[in-house]
Amino acid sequence: MRYADYIPNYLKDYGDDPLRNFMGGIHIIPHSFGHQHGSPFNITLNDRVTGDFEIIYIIGGYSIITISNTRYDCYKGDLVLIPPFTKHSILTTEDNPHDNYWLHFDIKPVSMYHGFIKTLMSGNSHLSHLGLLPSVISLYARLEEENYKKLPGYYSYFSTLTTQIVTEILRNKINSQSLPYTHRKNAMECDTVERAIGYIHNNISSGIVLSDITNKLHISKSYLFKCFSNVLGMSPSRFIQTTKIKQAERLLITTDMTVSEIADKTGYSSSYYMSKVFKDFYDTSPTGYRKSFIKY
Repeated sequence: MRYADYIPNYLKDYGDDPLRNFMGGIHIIPHSFGHQHGSPFNITLNDRVTGDFEIIYIIGGYSIITISNTRYDCYKGDLVLIPPFTKHSILTTEDNPHDNYWLHFDIKPVSMYHGFIKTLMSGNSHLSHLGLLPSVISLYARLEEENYKKLPGYYSYFSTLTTQIVTEILRNKINSQSLPYTHRKNAMECDTVERAIGYIHNNISSGIVLSDITNKLHISKSYLFKCFSNVLGMSPSRFIQTTKIKQAERLLITTDMTVSEIADKTGYSSSYYMSKVFKDFYDTSPTGYRKSFIKY
């Protein structure tokens, strides 16, 4: 018998579910979560860059969120998506401080980045108006409770709830039978990008150059550029740079390693050069970032 013959009828009856198909190809990896409300007026985030996805759901008050020089005035019921490595700032007002849930996460495979961003965005806007959805607020409340208690199995529960939140948001953004963005990437190009990324992550401290990747994968530089451009919307050089910076940021926040040690760990030729690249991303030095970092 074929495998399909073993599938129960109650599952077969659902037919083609584009949201299931889309989410079935994505693994969501939660990083951090929080509920920001009643905060002092002077807690703001200026020109910040993070290496993962962030969703901000406004449930009260007023936020001014600027993403890549585009300002969004956000009110109750608004949802904002901030993609990885995107410069942004988050401000509020003293007379109407924001009340929001924020959620940081990554997704795998990275070949889904482009489609995931396009699906969660509303056209070219990072802002969507969902309204106050009891289903989403309830999931955030459960996540807040888990985040506070941290009982055994916390991470598994955290991961499941994060996936549920993203799925619920997508469900409420879909107004037809198909996802707004379901374009399938070329399978060979996706495989090339995945293998290249695996090599990059495994050799991040060795000062990778593009010829290292092309020699390993037995492909030309032009084909490598084509694959990264079509799948991720960026060049392989840009991906290597952002991956190194993301790793440097994580080490600055979570370890006591010196800047020189971090530069060596992330494959930079010197701490001076790493600091220069870091400042281009974050508008501050690695030392300044470490001192001012607030895990809000």
